[in-house]
Amino acid sequence: MPSASAQGRSSVGNLRFSSSSIARGTSTSKQACVPIEARSMRSRVVLLARAALVGRESGGGSARTWTRANANASAAAQNASEQRQNNRTLMIVESPAKAKTIEKYLGPGAKVLASYGHVRDLLNKQGSVRPEEAFAMTWTSTARQRAAVKDIADALRQADVLLLATDPDREGEAISWHLLEVLREKKLLRDNLDVKRVTFGEITKSAVLNAVASPREINTPMVDAYMARRALDYLFGFTLSGLLWRKLPSSVSLSAGRVQSVALRLICEREEEVESFVSEPYWTVTANLLSKDGASFDAALTHVDGTKLGKFTIASNDQAETYARRVQECDSLRVTGLKLSEAKRSSGPPFTTSTMQQEANKQLGFGASRTMSAAQRLYEGAGTGEGLITYMRTDGTYVAPYAIDGLRDTAIELFGADYVPESPRYFKKTQKNAQEAHEAIRPTKAGRVPAQVAKMLGPGSDEARLYALIWARAMASQMTPALSDRVAAEISSEDGSLQLKANGNRLKFPGFLAAYRTSRPDAPPPSNDAWLPELRESDSLAVNVDDQTLGCAATSHTTSPPPRYTDGSIVKALEERGIGRPSTYAPILKVLAQREYVAKQGAALIPTTRGRLVSAFLTNYFETYVDYGFTANLEQKLDEITAENVQWRPLLEEWWTPFKNQISSLSTLRVSEVIDALDEKLGQHLFGEEKYDGYVHVNPDQVSDVGDGTTTSTNDAQEVSDARKCPSCKTGRLGLKPSKSGGFIGCSRYPECGFTHPLHPIRGAIVSDTDDADFMASDASSDVLLYPKILGVDPETGSEISLRLGPYGPYLQLGEKAAPVVSEDGKKAKKPPAPRRVGVANIEKDVSELTLEDAVRLFEYPKEIGKHPMTESPVSINMGPFGYYVACDGINASVGKSVLKRVGSLDNVTLEEAVELLRKKAERPPRTRGRYAKKADKKAKKEPKAKKAANEPKEEKAKREPKEKKAMKDPALKKPLTAFFMFSADERANVKAENPTFKIGDIAKALGERWATLDPERKAKYESDAKAAKEAWTRVATERSKESSS
Repeated sequence: MPSASAQGRSSVGNLRFSSSSIARGTSTSKQACVPIEARSMRSRVVLLARAALVGRESGGGSARTWTRANANASAAAQNASEQRQNNRTLMIVESPAKAKTIEKYLGPGAKVLASYGHVRDLLNKQGSVRPEEAFAMTWTSTARQRAAVKDIADALRQADVLLLATDPDREGEAISWHLLEVLREKKLLRDNLDVKRVTFGEITKSAVLNAVASPREINTPMVDAYMARRALDYLFGFTLSGLLWRKLPSSVSLSAGRVQSVALRLICEREEEVESFVSEPYWTVTANLLSKDGASFDAALTHVDGTKLGKFTIASNDQAETYARRVQECDSLRVTGLKLSEAKRSSGPPFTTSTMQQEANKQLGFGASRTMSAAQRLYEGAGTGEGLITYMRTDGTYVAPYAIDGLRDTAIELFGADYVPESPRYFKKTQKNAQEAHEAIRPTKAGRVPAQVAKMLGPGSDEARLYALIWARAMASQMTPALSDRVAAEISSEDGSLQLKANGNRLKFPGFLAAYRTSRPDAPPPSNDAWLPELRESDSLAVNVDDQTLGCAATSHTTSPPPRYTDGSIVKALEERGIGRPSTYAPILKVLAQREYVAKQGAALIPTTRGRLVSAFLTNYFETYVDYGFTANLEQKLDEITAENVQWRPLLEEWWTPFKNQISSLSTLRVSEVIDALDEKLGQHLFGEEKYDGYVHVNPDQVSDVGDGTTTSTNDAQEVSDARKCPSCKTGRLGLKPSKSGGFIGCSRYPECGFTHPLHPIRGAIVSDTDDADFMASDASSDVLLYPKILGVDPETGSEISLRLGPYGPYLQLGEKAAPVVSEDGKKAKKPPAPRRVGVANIEKDVSELTLEDAVRLFEYPKEIGKHPMTESPVSINMGPFGYYVACDGINASVGKSVLKRVGSLDNVTLEEAVELLRKKAERPPRTRGRYAKKADKKAKKEPKAKKAANEPKEEKAKREPKEKKAMKDPALKKPLTAFFMFSADERANVKAENPTFKIGDIAKALGERWATLDPERKAKYESDAKAAKEAWTRVATERSKESSS
């Protein structure tokens, strides 16, 4: 609990839980306003609760001590609950799903309402944070926030106790503080109203009741830390974004964030590393050898003539082939050494927020936002009536002793005593800025195995798949290591000129890996095929030469660039640098995508041209504020506010003064000066120029003033360096050109020269989107891929097929883009249709190896493979931006890698397999968030109605023939409802009656939750009714179709 002096210094230090003190703004303590009987009862509860924490304070303690203390605390909570039954209690949480679950725990005299997140936020307007007024802030509420406050205010008038039970993190603390401030302004905090702050890390009955029995004050340093971060982010983003709008042309409003800009810099710098990477070839030599018993195994060549072979020792393919022939012809190979060892592999700690996001991205392909949405629903119970996991925004690896006991007992029950170590395992995070304020993420009940959750929520749901990952990680953290046997065999020729090495390993004891097998029973078992045959020293070996193999092969490889960041790896990179906190990772990535700074290519994060320019602008003019060390140090200072080591207003003043001066110094910059500076800064990367020295060297070929659209150029080729020389006109200077979508590389002689290139390095790929028909790019290097590349002529249409490069990567084009035909009156005719194009970014083949046959095959899609046996509708295979899929009647089902691996190739996908994929997609439970259905096609515009006569006589109106009634559609032809929509039609009224304040979206979400947890027998009845209705509809539709055709 913070000291009185610290509270006096704080901006919210005068806030106390006595409603009278809140109303008057005095510093009256909470205890003075609590009756003596309740005070003594609360003292006993607090003492028991502190006793229950002995296990944590002592680094674990005995399980028996913890269990006894926890039982006593639970008993005290039950007594306190019984004493409070006569009081009318109102509890406030964030979400309605959580409210519905918790209300069952508190008894009939309690009501739980949702605040729907924050009840107010900073006004999105200049001046909402005023540094000149000691960083005073202006708050406002949206219509939904005002509606939530109204519901709370109405219920509060009938309540005796107000429990603020928002999340236990900084944002949750701020929500409670904001709500109290709003209620105080509305004068709803009566003197006899008992206001309490309660927190719990899991939504279970025991956790909630224990929290209610152990209330506390609002943590004012935590609120101060929230105020500092909110003001800092607002001033950084709002002030810097305004400068970006004025200095960088764009079709959308640009923005910059304190942590968002650093994440963008990381992604842009990694992309520069990838683009600058030059692949190098290297070779390895591997022999297939036979033991005495005739068993074969592989061995790698490691030494030749006493020289150890490094990665790049073999300099050419001819040299590698020479070494391979020497091994193949050697008949004196013997085993010279054997080394046996045992390897242990231990599990990691339970998940924190960042490690959960990393593993969900790696194992499930979930983005950060998708992971956190699924985790939020699991925390709230996902409609099961009880929370399934503990609080999911944490950086701590600590687990409560009673939970450790539950994990160990469950492991013994499921796997046996050999799988559990003698003593519990405890983890402590080594990250220096880890707060560890909450437990690690774990299941609330260790015995609730993933199969049970999958049955409740649906086996393919995001929540069930993420729960399996969380359960396995938590269970594995309290299990024994996995043991593997390893063997290494040294092999040499008789004269010692050739030396080889063979390695083998096999799983000896699965240990903690058994937990992952339980969480994924459909996963293939681990392979044990890497073990070597039985060998002894001095055993003679032979090279396995037969009709199928030459016995020894030289294999060529090329080095790979560093991998691009994914959602998981960027979170890991930010955490390693001490940047951001558990609650910020998902919003950061979401904002980068919304602002179109980053696009996804598969799972990889690729900076867009807009993102590159924004990052270059910030690193050029605000390098200090997007520096990794500066941002991490600022994060640490903000955390010290919570520890009461730093005052938040002086900290903001220290940051704001130099930042404001930097903004003021750049306000007079012209747009052309900014473009020139970015052109110089990006020159080294884009054109291979000499290292940027930090100064702007204005070239007359560059745009003189972007603002008015005028350009100045010179034809003096002496002023243009070879790196900047336009490959089309040979005289113009290549440079950065701004555009509404960000920017591109263009020639200074535009419009005479129309050469353009995406904002990627000009070396390694020459792109011609010029109108110059005589343009010819030189092919001096075999590694250079020229665009457009003519592959040949399509045999069916006779049109030319070319490989081109666009803003989203390489693509194939059939034919040429036709020019618009100008009519005789000088007006342009209708725009001609664009030529067919197919993206080749996801075909899993090197673009440089594409042939005419490949291109012709890709243009065959969409390809019809037959008729659907039930609907007689055509079933087709098509290729989209994310891979291949089958389509029928508006349903698209992906053809995954597992299907392609089973059938061999896409051409082998049969109609039966396509129908099965479509069936599984159609039967998948409806998603309760996001766009789970395609938008309906727009209806054709109706003919405009004829205007009525202004002064039409009544007689004429009477003579007018009455309108014909619209022909009624045959009800038998109306498409029947699916099983879910049948259930929704029956259940929607009940949801509305139970939740009168629910909007349409809330009702749909509640229906989805109820459908997921519906009794299997009742669900089967809906599914059978829907199937029968669909079959009947299909018969009627077929008969009517035959009648109409006859």
